[in-house]
Amino acid sequence: ALDELERLYAVTARWDDLAELLRGRIEGTTSETVARVHRLTLADVLEKRVRDISAAVDQYEQILVADVDNRVAIAALERLILQADYRQRVGEILEPIYRKHDWWQKLVVVLDAQLEFVDNVPRRIEMLKEIAAIHYNRGGAMSKAYRSMAIAWQEDVTSDETYGQLCVLAEKLGAWEPLVETLEGALVNLYDPELIATVHRDLARVYEEKINDTAQAVVAWQRVLENKDDDLVALKALERIFSNERRPAELLAILRRRADLAPDVERRDLLVRVAELHDKGLGQPDEAAETWEQVLSIEPGFWPALNALDELHRGRQNYQAVVDVIARKLEFSEDLSDRRDLRFRAAKIYEEKLADSLQAIAHYRQIGEEFPEDVDALAALDRLYEKEESWRE
Repeated sequence: ALDELERLYAVTARWDDLAELLRGRIEGTTSETVARVHRLTLADVLEKRVRDISAAVDQYEQILVADVDNRVAIAALERLILQADYRQRVGEILEPIYRKHDWWQKLVVVLDAQLEFVDNVPRRIEMLKEIAAIHYNRGGAMSKAYRSMAIAWQEDVTSDETYGQLCVLAEKLGAWEPLVETLEGALVNLYDPELIATVHRDLARVYEEKINDTAQAVVAWQRVLENKDDDLVALKALERIFSNERRPAELLAILRRRADLAPDVERRDLLVRVAELHDKGLGQPDEAAETWEQVLSIEPGFWPALNALDELHRGRQNYQAVVDVIARKLEFSEDLSDRRDLRFRAAKIYEEKLADSLQAIAHYRQIGEEFPEDVDALAALDRLYEKEESWRE
C-alpha cells in the first residue's frame, strides 16, 4: 500500500507529500538497506522536485555515513558541488571520501573549490601546498603545482619556507619570468617598507642570477634602498654590478653610502676606494684629495693616504701642500733613514720651489742634529747660510 501511495504521489506530482511519506518510511524500518533505498529516493525528490538542495545534501550525507562507498550519493554530491551556495558543505563531505579512496584527481578539485570559503591564512596555505604537492607528485603537472605554490606564498610573503619551495618549482620549470610576475604581483598589496624591501631583494636576485638582466636587477636593488636605505645586501649587490660594468660614478655613490654606514676600519677602506675612483676613474683630483683627508681623519698615520696625497699634490705642482704632507709623514715616521730622506725632500722644495730658505735651513739643521756627520746636509747649510748672508750665525 505504501509503495502504491508513493507511486501515486509521484504521478500526481505531490512532491511535498511524497517527501513526507518517505521520511516516515525511513523512520519506520529497521533495515539499513531499506532505509538507504528510501533515503536515496527522498534525496532525489528533495533535490530535483522540491528544490530543497540543503535538505537533499543532508540526506546524501546520511547515506554516506552508513555507506561511504555509495556511488549514487557520491555522484549526486559531485553534481551539487557545482552550485556555489552548497560548494563548501558538499566539499567537506566529499573530501574525506576522496582521501579514503585516494582519488587524488577529485581531491585536488574539491580542495580548490573549498579555498574560497576558508579565511584562516595558515589553513589556506596548508591547503594550497597540498594542492601543489598533489599536482607535482601525483599528476606531474608542475605548472599547476607552481601556480598553487605561488598563491600560497602570496598569502604570507614573510614565509621563507614557502618561498624556497616556490623557487624549487621555478628552477625545475625554468619559470623565472613567472616568478618575477609572482613577486611583482605580491608587491601590489604590500605597504610595509620592510616587506617591500624583502620582495624587491628576491626580485633583484632573480633578475641578476637567473634571467641575467642586470638593468632590471639594478632597478630592483634601488627599490630595496628606497624602502630600506641601510640595506647592506642591496648596497653590496649594486657595488658588485657597477664595478663589473665599469660605472665609476654610480659605484662611487654606492661606496659613499656604504662608508656612511660602516665602522671606522671598514669606512677607512671604503673611502680609500672612493678616493682612488675620484683620482683614477673620474679624473677628479680635488675630490680625491678631499677624500684622502677623510681617510686621514679616521687614521692620521695611514701611509697609503699620505703617499697618495703626496703624489696628487706633486702632480698638480702644489708644493706647499706637498711639504705639509711631508710634515705629517714626519710625525709618524720612526725610521731615521726615512726621516732623513723626508727632510731632504722638504728642504729642497722649500729652497727651489717655495723660495723659503729659512724653512729649508730648519730641515737641514734637523738632519744635522740626527746625523752630525751628514756631509750633504752640512754642505747645503753652508750654501744657504752664504746665500742668506747668515754665516755669522
